[in-house]
Amino acid sequence: MAEPPRASTTGSGEDPRAGWRFPVGVTIFVVGFAAPSAIPLVTSSDLPAGWKTAIAGALAVGVPEIMMVAAAAVMGKAGFARLKSQFGRFLKKYGPPEQVSRGRYRVGLGMFTLPLVLAWLAPYLGHHLPG
Repeated sequence: MAEPPRASTTGSGEDPRAGWRFPVGVTIFVVGFAAPSAIPLVTSSDLPAGWKTAIAGALAVGVPEIMMVAAAAVMGKAGFARLKSQFGRFLKKYGPPEQVSRGRYRVGLGMFTLPLVLAWLAPYLGHHLPG
């Protein structure tokens, strides 16, 4: 007995890999997260200080989030899921290994605990610590 064809998750019946929606959505996503790199241009402009502050704040905090929502809306559910899976595959390739050597583990443990111990002891032994 043959299975019935599955319904599309894009709502329009098209393949999420085809068409203009995915590349446009990725472009919106990239432009949104590149927006904070325009802050030096804004701060070096001749605008009043209040305008510079507002525009730089929007570029740093608001624009990336709004553009991410817009990209997800353009790509649709299937396109956004595809983007997440491709990005996840890229990170998995360059991410941390499944197992680490004993020496690497101990160095990492020391890098984690030493600042905590020093921060805990600093109020009591601050006059003995440099800086």
